[in-house]
Amino acid sequence: MAHCSLLDCLRKSNFAKVNTDALFKAVDVDNSGTITEDEWMEFWNSVKKSGYSEEEIEEEVNSEIQL
Repeated sequence: MAHCSLLDCLRKSNFAKVNTDALFKAVDVDNSGTITEDEWMEFWNSVKKSGYSEEEIEEEVNSEIQL
């Protein structure tokens, strides 16, 4: 099954519907199998630049932590 890019998925659906694997692949830009703090922050900066508010991002991060 092909994954859309995370930002494309976000544009089409709610954060909560995004596949965890797609999220990991979108954030792990160097394909190392780990997510660095720099990768994590750059990802969320990209999300913010795409039009998501700080509040929406904070809500999503908090919901992911609770999973």
